Amino acid sequence: MRKILASLFVIAALLGVGVFATGAYFQVVQPGPAFDIETGTADLFVQPVGGNLGDLDKVGPGYDRYTCISILNDGEFALNVTLSLAFPDGNAALEQAMYASLNPTNSSCTGYGTDYTLDQYIGNPQVLATGLTPGATAYVVLRLHWNETGTDQSTLMGGGANWLRIVGTITGQTLP
Repeated sequence: MRKILASLFVIAALLGVGVFATGAYFQVVQPGPAFDIETGTADLFVQPVGGNLGDLDKVGPGYDRYTCISILNDGEFALNVTLSLAFPDGNAALEQAMYASLNPTNSSCTGYGTDYTLDQYIGNPQVLATGLTPGATAYVVLRLHWNETGTDQSTLMGGGANWLRIVGTITGQTLP
């Protein structure tokens, strides 16, 4: 009986292999949709559009200059725009003697914002525009003027060590 069962098992196995080896079937393959993915751009075009800040000559009591800055979102994403001021070189005492103010405005470029001494801007980026959409322009008035506190500031007179370099960086960051 064992031999009969073993023979039947071998025959069944051979038949199964034969069926699968000689079997025919249909198969169809259709291409799926293709997707091209390309990154967009974040870009700002910044230029002064008015004011007298460009003629930074000698400063002192009574000094008051401003500029209107136009910031165009020339990219493909909405951006939050900030301005950071840095003072890489010069006399740190001038950071206390000079005030700066920023005021988001419209294309008429009018008005001044709240005054802060220059050193208060260090490490504190100022928001110029929130959600500036592609193709939109923001305007900001930047004003620099002397802090006239009524105290004797004679130690800040003269050239030499009494100078300060102000570097502004405007940053656009995509929205989260």
